[in-house]
Amino acid sequence: MRKTMENEKGYALLVVLFLIVFIMTVSALFMRGSLSNAKQEQRVDQNHLSVVAAEMGVDYYKSQFLNAYYPIRDDKWKEFSDGKQAILNDPNEKDPQGKIERLASQKRIELVGKLRNEFENIIQKELSPHKIQDYLEFSYHDFKSNSATDSHEVSVSGKVIGVYNPVNGDGESENVLSLNVFFEIPEFISGESNLSNRGTNSIDLSWITNTDKFPFIEKPSLPCNTPNNGKLPSNVICIAEDIDKIKKANNSTLYFEHNISKNNKGNVAPHIVGAKIYVQNNVEGSFNINGATNLQFYVKGSLNEYHNFKDFSKSKYFALGNMKVQQHMDINNSIIVTRGDLDSKQSLEVNNKSIVIINGKLVSNGKVAKVTGGSKVCVGGPVNLNEVSGDSSSYLYYVQGNGNPPRNSNLNYIPISPEAFSKDPNVLFENCAGASIKDIDEPTWINPVVDVTY
Repeated sequence: MRKTMENEKGYALLVVLFLIVFIMTVSALFMRGSLSNAKQEQRVDQNHLSVVAAEMGVDYYKSQFLNAYYPIRDDKWKEFSDGKQAILNDPNEKDPQGKIERLASQKRIELVGKLRNEFENIIQKELSPHKIQDYLEFSYHDFKSNSATDSHEVSVSGKVIGVYNPVNGDGESENVLSLNVFFEIPEFISGESNLSNRGTNSIDLSWITNTDKFPFIEKPSLPCNTPNNGKLPSNVICIAEDIDKIKKANNSTLYFEHNISKNNKGNVAPHIVGAKIYVQNNVEGSFNINGATNLQFYVKGSLNEYHNFKDFSKSKYFALGNMKVQQHMDINNSIIVTRGDLDSKQSLEVNNKSIVIINGKLVSNGKVAKVTGGSKVCVGGPVNLNEVSGDSSSYLYYVQGNGNPPRNSNLNYIPISPEAFSKDPNVLFENCAGASIKDIDEPTWINPVVDVTY
């Protein structure tokens, strides 16, 4: 036993030495890994800094182009608006419509050209790199400004370079981002690219020149069986004889093969909400159509001696003959079209995007008619312009030579040449019936599109 213990006296030293070597080796490996990770993290940080620098460059150059775009755009629109108003105010201008159309196209092209020139100037001024800090900077490479006159687009494209450059020169990093900014210029006038097709999209007025096309129905087969209480069922189509007997006819179609007449000054409209009324001859009698809602009148003759025609709302009245109202006429978000004259004895108010089209003359009887709220009035015959007023959102179109000088009003007075009207009356009426070239609001500008590729 003693002899065995003496032989094992050197083992302890060997074990200690082995443990020392093992610990030193493992520590060295850990230290090497830690140093490697630290360097890797440093490289990632350096790369990240160069990306940050490139992103800052993108924001900088993008803002340069956007800040240039908005003032130029607004200036060109103002030039067009001022030019348009000058044309409208010129009493000697024979073709204001055509001239405004040409001005709109010209200013749109000028806007494209001026934007491209300004963007090129910015590119030339930004040649030098921009330092963020001593070791961080950005610059651009191969920036170009392009434009397409046919599509009315301007674009700027190029590369933005972000650089991390430490003072000791160790670990320089660079990143490149692609920047594209697109500017699309909308039409200054809706339909500008196809002006010849602008016209009577909303209302068919072919019957003004061809009465055979007047919107009328065939005679129904059944009479209106009016009960004692005068209330017709809804949604019926029938031949009516006496409007005095009809107390209610909502959403029905009533066909009068003779005249409509009423013996007292009662009110018709509230009893026939949403109805369509077709009259083969005239509408006569001193009664009222007040408070009409969603009512449609189609009269092959004339409207004679109505007492009042007030608060005619969301309704239509089409007539081949004249329209004569004894007292007041108030139209709200409605359409009136007469192939003859319109004569309102006391007052005429055209409100809230209403449309009034008169093939004959507008008789105002010394009273001042008012056209407001984005409404339009078209008159083919004589009209006393001094007796028609309105706001700047509304328009009166007339045949040049048929009206005396307009009054001092914000209403837009638009003359149409008599030669053009004689050749095609729709040259005048299309301004009210369809999209009007003069009804110009500032276009819905399209936001610039910024595209960044990493």
